[in-house]
Amino acid sequence: MKHSDTSLDDIADSITDLATMIGEQLSSIWSQFATISKQFDSINERFDSIDARFDSINERFDGIDECLDSMNRRLDSIDGRVTSLETAQHETNRRLNNLETNQRITNERLVSLESATQATRSDIKQLYQLAH
Repeated sequence: MKHSDTSLDDIADSITDLATMIGEQLSSIWSQFATISKQFDSINERFDSIDARFDSINERFDGIDECLDSMNRRLDSIDGRVTSLETAQHETNRRLNNLETNQRITNERLVSLESATQATRSDIKQLYQLAH
């Protein structure tokens, strides 16, 4: 039985050695998992930082977008006012042209009236001379 006791002792020692080796490997794996977990935490912190930067950039874009919208509304208002001024200027030019046309007609009629007045004066002088 001694041979079999030695054999059992050897097997028990082998099992103990194997268990120790498995324990060491599990400890090493656990340590690697802890390192990987810390790396994931670090990566998550970096992602949080990047996400915060993108939020800040998006807020700036929102501000720029609001400014552009405001400028576009102002430009629309200015464009409307320019259109209104152009319409008023067109109407003023039309009325000015009418005034110039009326002034020309009036001047022509005044010249004609002056000619008629002079002719009438001349006729009156002749009649006066004939009558005296």
